Amino acid sequence: MSRRELYGKKAMECLLAADDMANAENRVAMLTLAKFWSRLGIRSDEIADHQMTALPSGATIQPSQH
Repeated sequence: MSRRELYGKKAMECLLAADDMANAENRVAMLTLAKFWSRLGIRSDEIADHQMTALPSGATIQPSQH
């Protein structure tokens, strides 16, 4: 499962939870969380796409040696 799929699943869980909440303040909080998860999924794709285009063909990223 990709990060975007995982974050999308979490966003959907928040939306479903918000639908079941009677308290408006809690519902708004869950909808806000859903929005953040959704944006994180989109951003993770953008970062992955950038990393793929920034590296020369066949190049890999090596962990730093501290």
